[in-house]
Amino acid sequence: MTRSGSLFGVGLGPCPLAFMAPVLGVVFTRAEHNLAGAVCLLGSFALGHCGVIVLAGTLTQQVENYPKWTQTSQTMKWVRRTCGLLVLLAGVELLLSWQPQEKPEMMIGMGHFFPAEFVRRTGPAKSAAEYFLQVSYGF
Repeated sequence: MTRSGSLFGVGLGPCPLAFMAPVLGVVFTRAEHNLAGAVCLLGSFALGHCGVIVLAGTLTQQVENYPKWTQTSQTMKWVRRTCGLLVLLAGVELLLSWQPQEKPEMMIGMGHFFPAEFVRRTGPAKSAAEYFLQVSYGF
């Protein structure tokens, strides 16, 4: 179990860093002046980020029975049909409102996390950098 959890963390680690680093920056900055506010901010972020995983883990039996229920439930049949119709309508709206671009757009960015004093006091603290290049062209 630990090995699969480690692989999961390594595989998905770089993805959340892009939005976790700014949140941690705000939390560490706020902690200098308002520790309670920083703890609340970090707690709400953690709850939203990990709450679904914790909920699914604690409700394992219900999660295992969910596919059986969705195959036989008439309610889920109509929920799937409604969601499918909404996706189709969104696709039609996208096609009808589409405008071609005259030239491509390019975005290049970098995010860098510098560990503050609080992080350095908790153990080894390395800085982390994330780079990205995004090119989009509408035709």
